[in-house]
Order: sequence, then structure tokens, then C-alpha cells
Amino acid sequence: MYKLSIGGSTHVGKKRKVNQDYFEYFIPCNSKEQKKGTLIVLADGMGGYSGGEIASKMAVKQMLESYYSDKNKNVFKSINLGFNIANNAIIQKSHDDPTLKGMGTTMIAIAIKKNKLYCAHVGDSRAYLVSKSGLTQLTQDHSYIASLISKGLITEEEAETHPDRNMITRAVGVKKDLEVDFIKKRIRPKISPYLLICCDGLYREVDNKTIANTIFSLKNPQTICDQLISLANDNGGSDNITVIVAQFKNVSLYRRLFP
Repeated sequence: MYKLSIGGSTHVGKKRKVNQDYFEYFIPCNSKEQKKGTLIVLADGMGGYSGGEIASKMAVKQMLESYYSDKNKNVFKSINLGFNIANNAIIQKSHDDPTLKGMGTTMIAIAIKKNKLYCAHVGDSRAYLVSKSGLTQLTQDHSYIASLISKGLITEEEAETHPDRNMITRAVGVKKDLEVDFIKKRIRPKISPYLLICCDGLYREVDNKTIANTIFSLKNPQTICDQLISLANDNGGSDNITVIVAQFKNVSLYRRLFP
């Protein structure tokens, strides 16, 4: 058994005028919702002055509503349904309003149910498990740069300054056919007591070692999120920054009867 604590923060950064990121998380209270587990969703929008802002919020709202209303017991099928509903809604919205043409968003959705973590994502927002030894990236970026690195055409160091480093190859709300990646992991609080979800506004500005050190030195999820955003801004804040941290704490099944 474990106790779950979650914190989250978002910031426009130092260079952008509009925050196109959006996130929400929901920890169920009633028994019906508890069967679906906790859901964390983050989206990083793109497209025009207001398009990305609209797309990211639509995607997250559609995912949460769809996930908890879907009666399917298969977690990934419920999440996939949410992705497709959000995808179709954004496409329709951009079709109805020509000023929003080209808008879309990354999206990462993570369900935490019993001792399992179910992660689904499109785009280059990331999820990491965090242990004392550092960050373990669960997701694989859907980006042009990531494809070049995987083919050995450029190094990770070269990718940091590549002119096409912001080009993503998959997004919600761009094409009718949406391909979603799924990852399932067992929650092991003693090994990886933290889960980090973030957009590129964090990981492009703050290195993995600093992120891990910040997490284990501060411990509290909300304090961690606020500090990581401050660090990203201190390092330039070139993009919107969104950070969500979940902490898993072991809880004994047995209660001591005597002091």
C-alpha cells in the first residue's frame, strides 16, 4: 500500500506572452470513481496566438470527462478513447473557426490505479520515474530531433541547438488518425518514490541531475514543482513551463496497538 500526494504548477516563462500549457489531475473520492483510479493530464498547445491555449485546455478537459464516464474496465482503452475524442473535437473546432486553423497540442495522460501506472502520450511532453540514482524517462519524444538521435544522425548535445528542435511529429488535433504510445509500470515506492511529468519548458532548461537533486532535497510535491519552475526561469525561461510531481509513500497495512 502507498499514500499518493500530487503537486502541480505552470508558468508562462520569460519569453512568451501566453501560456499554452494546461494541466489537471483528479483524485477520486467516491467508490465509483475510485475504480478508475487517479488521472493526471498535461497538454502543451501549439498554433497561433490563442490556438494552442484553446487546444491544450480542450484536450485535458475532454480526457478527464471521457475517462471517468467510460465504463470500460480496460484502463488503456478508456485513455485511448479520451485521446480520440479530444483529437476529433480539436479538429472540428479548427474547422469551424478559420482563425484557429493549425492548432494542436501534445498530451500525456497517466492513470494511477492500485499498484500500477498507466501512461499514454502523444508529442514531446515527458514522464519520468525518479529514484536516488536519477531520472528514468518513461516516454519517447515524438519529434524530428528524437528520430535523428535514434538513427545516430546527430548527438544529444547537437540536438540542444538544432534549428528544428521544436518540431514534433505527432500531436492531438492535427490528423484524423492519431497514434498513441502506451507504457505500463508497477509502482515501487521504495525504488522510485516520485513521478515527474513535464513539458519541454522544464527539461530544456534544467538538467536531469539538478531536477533529481531538487526533488529529493525538497520532498514535498508542490514545493518541488514551484522550485523547478523557478530554476527553469532562472536558466532563461524560453518557453511555457509546466511541472507535475506525484509522490508514492509506503503505508503499513498493520497498525501498532501499543506504543
